[in-house]
Formats: sequence, C-alpha cells, structure tokens
Amino acid sequence: MAQATCEPITTTANLVQTRAYAFDATTHPIQKAIEGCANSLRRYGFCVIENVIPADQVDSIRQEIIDIESTVKNNLLTLSMPFDEK
Repeated sequence: MAQATCEPITTTANLVQTRAYAFDATTHPIQKAIEGCANSLRRYGFCVIENVIPADQVDSIRQEIIDIESTVKNNLLTLSMPFDEK
C-alpha cells in the first residue's frame, strides 16, 4: 500500500517495520536472495544483504575504508585538474 500511494513517510515507516529490503545471505537459498535483492532494487533503489562479511572482519574492513578515503579524494582532485596543472 505504501508504494502504491508514493508517500515517502508511509513508505519509510513500512520499510523500517518490515525490512523488506534486507536479505540474509546465510539463511536464504542464493537464488531466493538474488531475486529478493533484484526486486528490492527495482522497488526501493537499494537492498541490504546481511552476513556477507564475517563478523570478525568487519572492524578491519571498516578501518581499510577509512584509511583509503583520503587517497580516493586526492585521486579525484587530481583527475579534475587540467592537464597542465598536474
């Protein structure tokens, strides 16, 4: 119903309650998870696949993302500069 009315507040409340966008990689058969994610992407523009990254690796992956952020920003700045300024 929320999707049919296109009311953002109602849609958000419904998603918070149902988590219709989320799929657990450890409990669904892979095909069911893929179909659910594809449907969520079509309907909401995003999906969440839980339990893809092992819990014992989350902290190190988070830190790797934080560490690389400045490198990515510098690369984007370099790419946006005119050639003769490089």
